[in-house]
Amino acid sequence: MRARSFEVKRRRLRFLGLTVDDAIKFFFGGNAVVSVVVLGLITFFLFREGAGFLGQNYQNLLVYRRAGLECVDLIRAEETTHTALNRYLSDLRMRQYAYLTGEQHRSPAEANAALAAFDDFAGRFDDAGSPIRGLVSDLTELATAIKTKFIVQGTSGWSAASS
Repeated sequence: MRARSFEVKRRRLRFLGLTVDDAIKFFFGGNAVVSVVVLGLITFFLFREGAGFLGQNYQNLLVYRRAGLECVDLIRAEETTHTALNRYLSDLRMRQYAYLTGEQHRSPAEANAALAAFDDFAGRFDDAGSPIRGLVSDLTELATAIKTKFIVQGTSGWSAASS
């Protein structure tokens, strides 16, 4: 006796010899291949451009350090900190003035008289930063001139061996 087959056989629609399932499979498979190729090309070009960047960045760091700009930036950081403290003192004075004229109901002349010692201190503190501001300005000009000189002449003498 012959075994009966209970499979439901349905006639599938075919287009160019492919079923709908085959077409979906090839479409997404093709997109995956294109994505991998594009990502590979992006990675290749990033590495190619990055290789040139690293050498140029190294040369820029050599010029930056040897011209003295790193030292100037360290001094400038101290000057910036002093300026920030000076702004804070100014803000404190404004808040104290608002407190004296607002909550304590003093006249502006009385509030200014009460803050005279603070104003004297703030003025002396600001004046203490003048020498460092001048130093930063002079050193910046000098370091920038040195940097410009070596950029114009070329940095061929500034190799890693002469570090």
